[in-house]
Amino acid sequence: MNVGRDGPAADILGAVSNDYGYARIDDGSLRITELGTSIRSKERIRTDDLQACIDARTYSRRGN
Repeated sequence: MNVGRDGPAADILGAVSNDYGYARIDDGSLRITELGTSIRSKERIRTDDLQACIDARTYSRRGN
């Protein structure tokens, strides 16, 4: 799964690094959905989970 530079998740996250995306998955702030049951199953990020991750990190800068 490429959560960084390419694909829909990268477009929404602003092309963050894969390390950042995987760190958010590892710390539980970005959920993934596993599709399939074989050794070649795919992991995907749901749009609403991605938006929730972004919303949780949205803030206003003071003084602006």
